[in-house]
Amino acid sequence: MPGQNIWTIHNTGRSTGNNLNGCHIVQTATGYDLTQPNINNVMASSTSNPPSFNNVPWASLRWYISLNNPLTPDVNDTGTWGCEPGASPEDDPDPTESGTFTAQAGSQMDADAASSAKA
Repeated sequence: MPGQNIWTIHNTGRSTGNNLNGCHIVQTATGYDLTQPNINNVMASSTSNPPSFNNVPWASLRWYISLNNPLTPDVNDTGTWGCEPGASPEDDPDPTESGTFTAQAGSQMDADAASSAKA
């Protein structure tokens, strides 16, 4: 089976974005999935390139996550994140917080290995 291209998110912005560290963007047959650090736990999907993921529930917040450039296998990229406007102040004292991240290109993972990956 052909491998899946995988990018790992590393926050480069404000500390709230550290919640995204270790999450992945995985190329699929129809676009891209945003996953938790356990690659089997898909949080959102996108059919566009560059991908964007809206209203993603993760770490008690809702996120908007987008890449700056079309993803290319084995090439790092950058992107932006933001917490959804109106997020609960108890969850995020600055509900309009935003920041940046890098998407580090990784090796390809075949579908069988991806299905057995554990966080």
